[in-house]
Amino acid sequence: MSKSSTGRIWTILALLLSLLVLPISCGSSPREAEEEASVEGVILPRTPPTSVALSEEQRLEQENQLQSLLDQAALLHVKEDYRAALEVIRIAATMNPPEPFGHRFRALEIKVRADLLRRCYLDAFVRFDRPWYTIGETIEGEIILMNISDQLLVVPATTMVAAPDPAPGAESAEQESRSVVRSVMTYREYLPSNTVITNRQTENFGIPQDIRLQPGETHRIPVAIDTNDINVAGQMYRRYRIACSLHAAEIRVGDEIFHGVLEYRPAHAGVFPRNAEHLADEPMTRVRQALAKASPLHLSLAAAFIDPRDQAQCRAYEDFCLEELERPEGLPRMQDALMCGLAILQDDENNRSKEDWISWLRKRRRR
Repeated sequence: MSKSSTGRIWTILALLLSLLVLPISCGSSPREAEEEASVEGVILPRTPPTSVALSEEQRLEQENQLQSLLDQAALLHVKEDYRAALEVIRIAATMNPPEPFGHRFRALEIKVRADLLRRCYLDAFVRFDRPWYTIGETIEGEIILMNISDQLLVVPATTMVAAPDPAPGAESAEQESRSVVRSVMTYREYLPSNTVITNRQTENFGIPQDIRLQPGETHRIPVAIDTNDINVAGQMYRRYRIACSLHAAEIRVGDEIFHGVLEYRPAHAGVFPRNAEHLADEPMTRVRQALAKASPLHLSLAAAFIDPRDQAQCRAYEDFCLEELERPEGLPRMQDALMCGLAILQDDENNRSKEDWISWLRKRRRR
């Protein structure tokens, strides 16, 4: 191995060791973090083959160095030390990495910067006012973008970007790119017959003006869903889910610029038929009572009142379902209702068979 190669390896190792003790945290402002480490948004170039041919030994040495850097950056990403991960990627960029390493570093940088933005600089989510409603009521909520950084956050309504693929010999042109919020509403009906009916509606709406948020400020878009719009006479449980994404040419936080799609945390709300509120009181007791009375509708509705975050209640329902589904003398319509409840608790839309659910429940019990 040549002295220059050995020296380069020691330089890289020294830089990596320095990263492990950098006092970098999610709360650092862009400017403060730049004083600690250079974390410019480096998009690694797709480099053509070098005109200087590498020997086999040199090529293997370069690949080992790049793989080491890639592993280190990925580990820092998992540990949520995003700025240190970006610094490792910057070091890799100085080596002008060939493919496929260039692609791997570019892909990792996109993920790291997306997480840096989403977890350290802003919070984006959908919320409903209540967890469940009665048919006929309006589901109300908000699409929320919150600045949790200590810098000004800006989402431009429009941005001028380079036009793709200009004609040969023509001057590069610019075109207007509009920021758009995409909303996907998923509607599901859970029938006691163990059937799930799903419908999705997608809407795109532009931002009328720039979103400018000082630290701690929030941008809100109101949401209202009329539950009378779909099958108002139905007696089954139904669920509405709103998932959103912001498609912006850029998002600016202080002096930093981020690109890509921003995903909001989704929200869902349940809708019950009228006069089902009494089933919310001790839902597992109501499930057993409904089974004893051979009432599949009441059983599925009672199961829908079980809080999916209550692990003890969910496990009790799962154990109860496994016992009843494995009973040869069980009534098929009641077993269907039990499986409907499982689909509700697991937010499942796949219309699974009795055999599928039994297999799933057995695996859960072995954990």
